[in-house]
Amino acid sequence: MQRMMVCAVVAAFGLVGANAAAQDLFVITEPGDPVQGVPDDGDWPDNEHPGLAFDQDAGTKYLHFAGEETGVRVTPSQNEFVVKALNFRAANDVPARDPVFFQLSGSNESIDGPYELIAEGEIADFNQDDSWDRDTWISEPIEIDNNRVYEHYEIFFTAIRDPEEVGLMQINEIELLSDGSRGIVDVPPSTSVIIAPGGSATLGPVLLHEDYEADATYEWFFEGELLEGETDNGLFIEDATAEQSGTYTVVVRHPDHEDPIAEFDIVVRVFEAQAPAAGLLGLGALAGALALLGGMRRMRK
Repeated sequence: MQRMMVCAVVAAFGLVGANAAAQDLFVITEPGDPVQGVPDDGDWPDNEHPGLAFDQDAGTKYLHFAGEETGVRVTPSQNEFVVKALNFRAANDVPARDPVFFQLSGSNESIDGPYELIAEGEIADFNQDDSWDRDTWISEPIEIDNNRVYEHYEIFFTAIRDPEEVGLMQINEIELLSDGSRGIVDVPPSTSVIIAPGGSATLGPVLLHEDYEADATYEWFFEGELLEGETDNGLFIEDATAEQSGTYTVVVRHPDHEDPIAEFDIVVRVFEAQAPAAGLLGLGALAGALALLGGMRRMRK
């Protein structure tokens, strides 16, 4: 994994939780990065809008009037780095508004999603019997088990400290933290492929970050059974029959990691042609297009 000197990054970004800096973590957002509220309905005071959750200013906060089931989305300036931890700073007043459970999700399509869940859990310091000190970071950043980079992130709060006392959610600051490592998987494979009978297609490839691709190895499975000899980053299916419909799995390994660094299921469906001549021509065109799209391509962010 690549690492960066945290001292230079912290100097560039100003406000960083002390415990985050001590763990050689740095913030991947900057003030002014694109931000949306969740829901994005404008249900907040003008001077406590969603962008203030990432402005690195201890004197501001983000407040959503809807309380629970609210959050924020952001497109970080340094989204080439993997998020390894989350940090939260309590707002200046009313502990009952503190979020106590979170979900972190990522998207590589747009800030509007769709999003896939990365991690979820409790913000334990905000959920104690005694309320957490105001204008104070949590005691330690919350570690996130994640090896993928995303262009956009959503932090969604599923519960607040005391919804019966007050139906509002507020947070002073949110930090998406990285240790400088870059993503293992740049682009995952398509997870659903349709092939016309007699057609062909390539499953994959899994596009890895350049730090991993040279030494990576691949195993392919069909319905859980190892496909002997299939060790390429891509599986070619030709003269497809209905018997080849099912779930294919690619497992990616690397000598620096004991466990697989990536694993993807790809559902293949081979449709038997039961159509008039015009329909057969249409299926043939579909098969050709899928074969072309399924071929090995190199994509890079």
